[in-house]
Amino acid sequence: MKTKKNIIVILIAVLMIFSHCVTAAASEGAANRRTVTTEDNDEEKRPEKEEKEEKEEDTEKEEKEEKEEDPKKEETEDDPKKEETEEKEEDTEKEEEGPDEGETEGDDETEGEGEGETEGEGDTDGEKEGPAAPKLFAEGENFRIGEDGTSYAKLEDAAAAVEDGETIYMLTDVEVAAYDILDVAKTYTIDLGGHELSSDATLTLKISGGNVTIQNGYLSNQWMAAISVGGSPKVTLSGLNVSCIGVYDADFAVLLEGSGEVDILSGEYHGGKHAVNVADGKVTITGGRFTSDNSAALYAYDPNFISIANGSAATREDWLNNSGVQEVTVSPIPNFDNAFLSGLYYQVGDGETIAVPDFEQNKYEYTILLPGDTSLPAVINLYPEPVASGATITSDTAVTLPGVDETVKVTVRAMDETTTKTYSLRFRIMAQNFQIDDGRYYNDLEDAVRDVEDGGTIVMLKDVEVRYGIQLNNIDKDCVIDLGGNTIIVPDFTSLFSIQNSAGTVEFKNGKIESAGINCIFIEGSTVILSYLTVSATGGDNQYAVNTKDSDVTIRGGSYFGYNSAVNYDGGSVTIYTGTFKSTGRAALAEVEGGNISIAPGYFPTGTPWKGYDGLNEVEVVAGLPLANKTDVSDSITFDPGSANYVYNVEQDCAPAAIATTYPGGYWTYEYEPAGGNAALGANGKPLNAGEY
Repeated sequence: MKTKKNIIVILIAVLMIFSHCVTAAASEGAANRRTVTTEDNDEEKRPEKEEKEEKEEDTEKEEKEEKEEDPKKEETEDDPKKEETEEKEEDTEKEEEGPDEGETEGDDETEGEGEGETEGEGDTDGEKEGPAAPKLFAEGENFRIGEDGTSYAKLEDAAAAVEDGETIYMLTDVEVAAYDILDVAKTYTIDLGGHELSSDATLTLKISGGNVTIQNGYLSNQWMAAISVGGSPKVTLSGLNVSCIGVYDADFAVLLEGSGEVDILSGEYHGGKHAVNVADGKVTITGGRFTSDNSAALYAYDPNFISIANGSAATREDWLNNSGVQEVTVSPIPNFDNAFLSGLYYQVGDGETIAVPDFEQNKYEYTILLPGDTSLPAVINLYPEPVASGATITSDTAVTLPGVDETVKVTVRAMDETTTKTYSLRFRIMAQNFQIDDGRYYNDLEDAVRDVEDGGTIVMLKDVEVRYGIQLNNIDKDCVIDLGGNTIIVPDFTSLFSIQNSAGTVEFKNGKIESAGINCIFIEGSTVILSYLTVSATGGDNQYAVNTKDSDVTIRGGSYFGYNSAVNYDGGSVTIYTGTFKSTGRAALAEVEGGNISIAPGYFPTGTPWKGYDGLNEVEVVAGLPLANKTDVSDSITFDPGSANYVYNVEQDCAPAAIATTYPGGYWTYEYEPAGGNAALGANGKPLNAGEY
């Protein structure tokens, strides 16, 4: 009986082992990780097994006796002890004997699994069909080219590797310590994927080249600009939220500084100072909301730098450069019907028909310069061409200009009469500042000097204020610049006139020259004559009316004032006939040691020392009193009382020494033509030096 029960127990254990092995084979290769015990382990565990089996036989015997006493108990109880015992035996058998390959591969009517179903199934993962796990990106994989391309930590590295037509995807929010610079000559897209690119640096993103579209996400900055565009790229912004609230009063969502183009299609743009700031270049807005905290939402140094796209409109007409307009929304016009021109031309009188320069459909203000000799009043004929949409011209196309600066408007109305656009044309007669002696007019003196003939004259027709200095260099002809009694002035520049390395002789005469810069007239390596001018350097210290270096300069009358010196000499020669020279700093006539500022024969200064760094602050040079061709001069000759300067021409037989001692109180000189020389008058007939008494 005991043997039979043992056989039953063993069979049950085998079945349990088989079932457990099937389960183990389906649990990620657990069966492969089991360790088969060695024979030594079997020998050590065998006594324990025999002892356990004896205990189980005694237990079964007791249960049988109980059942014989109460037969109904067998029918009502589930025998949990038996199940517990079988589980323990199963675990024991697995540890001692390991998996039985023959039992696993054979048929099992109880489990109902065929040989093929059990054999070689491997991991349970293969049995479940479900969505693939999301791809995990390593730290620093912030940007990826394409759906499955290479990933990069920095945007500028991704841009350097992107190909034409590809898209760079941002995979997560990114804060950059130093702004990224995009300068690749390719056409590509940056899709922010709803993420934010931010920075505490001066900028968040700088675009210097290429054709790039940025879309679908956020850009922010806390210093100067979220997006800065320099150089000459083409940039398109779409579906973005861009903001910059900086620490200074110069914070912009979008900053355009170069000659590039930016198209804003949609999005939200906010800046502390301006949402969009255009120093140069072109911004075209199709749609978007633009806000600022304390100034104009949209600002451009030149109003032509920002425009609303064809078919869109702003919420108000004064949307640009208006500090009171801190919110502007631009959106497409519903049911838009084009009211723009495809071309615009003008004709002055019976002259030729000329296209308006740089005409664009969505640019509405133009300035047209007419020749300086245009007769007034002038009749202007306009030839506008509406687009093919059926727009009409509602304004008069033949107008009369009564003055030199008039504005003409051309109004275009859409076919559905809901949209009207007005083009403004400002006609100006070109300024007639200078005229050369053949009758031609010029705005700029440089152009007049270029075209004047050798020996010709240029006349300034009216007072002229210039923004920058006038460069008259390398002039290879003689010419006269007659200011015509008018004034030419430059508010603040290094030199009003600069004449350098010119082979011809240039004469300035008859007018006023004023400058707040360092020099009114700077001359180097040239020959220049200054005649009857009033020259004033009024800017302060280190300023000169005339500053000459290694040149031959002649001054024939006029008034010259410089805070530092009226005339500053450094090489070459300066010859003065007449003139008044004043300064508030050094000597009015300042020259380096051994210099050559001289007064022409027959002309005298009114005081001494009249030149040098220790000279007078005010010097006048005047013509002397001529007493010419005296052949018999006695010791009792009397000069006109009150005259300080004299010129005295004598001949060989006169006695000039007596004159020198008899008539003190002024400057004098002798000129004579000797027959053979006279020691008293100077050896070989040379003039005696002027004397002072």
